[in-house]
Amino acid sequence: MPGPNPIPREPDLSRRLARRARRVAGIAAALASIGAGCKPRNPAPDGGAAAQAPARPLASLATQAVALVPAQYLRAGDSVTAGSGLGPSRMVLASLDSAIVAELTARGTARLWVMPEALTRSAKRNPAFNSDPHALSAETLRAGVRRSNPRLGEPLASQMRSLVALTDARFGLIPVELRFEPQSGGATRAILRMVLVDARLAEIAWTADVTADVASPITGGAVVAGLAKRVADLLVAP
Repeated sequence: MPGPNPIPREPDLSRRLARRARRVAGIAAALASIGAGCKPRNPAPDGGAAAQAPARPLASLATQAVALVPAQYLRAGDSVTAGSGLGPSRMVLASLDSAIVAELTARGTARLWVMPEALTRSAKRNPAFNSDPHALSAETLRAGVRRSNPRLGEPLASQMRSLVALTDARFGLIPVELRFEPQSGGATRAILRMVLVDARLAEIAWTADVTADVASPITGGAVVAGLAKRVADLLVAP
């Protein structure tokens, strides 16, 4: 008597391949969008201004898993940071992290993102595997440092890989450095260097400065609130 017919496996395999294809397509679309926002623009044929960068260069990441790394540096030594309005560096950076998270939450975006507090908790649970996310070796990402290629050096490359290894994220968005520049009329411009890192490839995927003008007297609350709005603007409209 002939045995039972074997159960075909093709439908299950097709579904798995379809899911994998959709995931790869989503990552490819995000990389393509980010790359388009990073490419230098050629001058217009008529000698006019170069084409403007996308208004929301990180919009494609609003629905992707991204690790939002804690802010790393507050540049000291100028008249603003030397004053008493800002407070200790660690406190200012922590306030900046909280303000960015609050602004993203208020706009209803970045639901899949891994926020700084979650990264910190993960690092504390796995101290032998993870570096302190508040103290990365990110000096080469600071403003004014010249780079010849997008590759991350060590130990930063390994630090970023370990930070995202326990998450679903591929990218890490790092508020690298907060600095200040005086403006006319007594105002001050707060400038935050933002760097998006592809942790798997250990490469810089995108970088830019976001700015907020603040009037005197300078206070930490005014600075972080203005910058948090500018960071959220990279992903979604107010």
